[in-house]
Amino acid sequence: MYKVLIIDDEEPLREAISILGDWEGLQVDEVLEATDGVSGLEMLKAHKPDLVIVDMKMPEMNGVEFLRIVESEYPELLTIVISGYNDFEFTRQAIHSKVVDYLLKPINRQDLNQALRKAIGLLEAKRQVRSESITRNIAYNMSLPKLKEKIYLSIIERSLKKQSNKAFLALIGAEDENLRYGAFVLRILNMESIRDSRFNSDTELLYFAVANVINEMSDDRLQCFSFANPKQEREVIAVYTSRGGYPQELLFQSEQLLKKWCRP
Repeated sequence: MYKVLIIDDEEPLREAISILGDWEGLQVDEVLEATDGVSGLEMLKAHKPDLVIVDMKMPEMNGVEFLRIVESEYPELLTIVISGYNDFEFTRQAIHSKVVDYLLKPINRQDLNQALRKAIGLLEAKRQVRSESITRNIAYNMSLPKLKEKIYLSIIERSLKKQSNKAFLALIGAEDENLRYGAFVLRILNMESIRDSRFNSDTELLYFAVANVINEMSDDRLQCFSFANPKQEREVIAVYTSRGGYPQELLFQSEQLLKKWCRP
């Protein structure tokens, strides 16, 4: 559903637009009104409408001034302008502000609803694009750990083809020459008893909990990414990264981190 704001100092015109608009058919559930550009801007801030219908000739702040502010502060807002004057300045500003449509008084039902349908069509398209973008981002974020897991496994197994997987290497920061990598393999000796007593016999949940604990114990010096070894039961692989430093220093830090992980 959508929200529309009508800005016009003439009450009869606001009332005519309210009556003539096919609001239900256009999925508009709220039609707001303002008497001038100043109060219109206040309504914009308070109610965040999806579409504004604004008269170009008003006291306090005319449509030209209003559109200039909207263009600067609300660049995504859709607008339909109305004018009873064949004024070049009004037309020029309307074109510059990329308004959806420009209607001349007196307003008739057909022209108004045609302009409204055009605006609502644009809003629907924007929502569709935004929804698809959100879906893609969710899918990407959900699959990112699995992608990183596959990359690390292929490196450990020496099966990585650098050229064909070059784009994926950026996911683990491999393009950063200052990063240093290392890996631990942890074996859960009492897996069955821990799984049954604490994780309701759910092996996958146990692996997730162990990997989560390992990742949370990392600090600013060593960042960890861990996952269950898909080829060896009981094992969790922990890959750690550090920025710069000497090999001996990195080895010492990793040993301290390993002791922290294995502490009862």
